[in-house]
Amino acid sequence: MNANDKTELLRLFGILVDERRQGIPMDGQVWEASLQIFPQVAIETVFLRRVDDGTAGGTIEVLLTKRPPDDRWFANQVHSPGSINRARERTDVTIARVVKRELGGSAKLISARQVAALNFWDEPRGCGWSVVYCCEVEGDPTNGTWYPITQLPENLIYGHFNVIMVAASVLLAEPRPFGKWSW
Repeated sequence: MNANDKTELLRLFGILVDERRQGIPMDGQVWEASLQIFPQVAIETVFLRRVDDGTAGGTIEVLLTKRPPDDRWFANQVHSPGSINRARERTDVTIARVVKRELGGSAKLISARQVAALNFWDEPRGCGWSVVYCCEVEGDPTNGTWYPITQLPENLIYGHFNVIMVAASVLLAEPRPFGKWSW
């Protein structure tokens, strides 16, 4: 990159920063190109519940949703809901967006506890960090399906098995009873 290229790149970055401050979303092609250069931070919201099935401790289930068929990276794959943390966005705003966009229905967030940060250096979209939140929701989500954590579907997005198991292991290690977590 020569000096003129650098000057032009900095000018274009300035336009992107100004647009973001105005609330203008980043163009999809520009976004995809940035994923190959800059690590992204994903907020992974792992919604867990314990179902009393007559066994000791019950069964822990995770809510998984499905990506649309036109998703470039993960078409028709299931995943633990989440979102990229946008520039200058508080995490609670990101989590609220996930609940509204991906769960639907009367779902209401009861608790979200940060439990881990995982580095996915070889993810298909590029390098990134996943900040994992163990979450509890009340109400009935209209999107997604609850799965026992011991019976996750084969078409689970790359890396989400680890995300789910990290959150579930924290829940299992808690001495408090499940439900209306007091974190």
